[in-house]
Amino acid sequence: GEKRIETFKKEHQLQVISSTDLSKSFSLPILSAKVPILNVSASLEVRPGDSTTAQSVQHFQTTLRQKYQHKDETVEIDVKFSLSLNSFPMEFEANNDMKIQVYDPRFEEQAKGGLFKSPTEANINLHIIKSFIVLPMDLTPNLPPIGNYHLPQAGYPAT
Repeated sequence: GEKRIETFKKEHQLQVISSTDLSKSFSLPILSAKVPILNVSASLEVRPGDSTTAQSVQHFQTTLRQKYQHKDETVEIDVKFSLSLNSFPMEFEANNDMKIQVYDPRFEEQAKGGLFKSPTEANINLHIIKSFIVLPMDLTPNLPPIGNYHLPQAGYPAT
């Protein structure tokens, strides 16, 4: 007979009560008909905002690892950060670079380029740093999450 393997995921979230932006301020290049396209590459670093939060995160991870330590289960830890650029929502994962290309709608024709010339592009690298605070593990009420610290749990084969 056939052997069916079933997998499932279970997600645990750590409640984040506040987050702070520690990124350096930057100014975006101004787009023009001469330079109509902007290449943005962004990286995200997320860190606990205080020692209580660091301990809570550690405790959260340890508890999950102990709970799911069977050889056919895996625990993945993800930090996801949502941002919206002019109502364009994006999910952004820590330690993953995000690259987007934008153009000013006023210079759409120039951005498309002509037959023999491709448009000049400006580049910017953003390093976004966010710190976050969570409640101590023993006091966690059900608060709506502001930022999510996702911990998906991958499934295992059915026996």
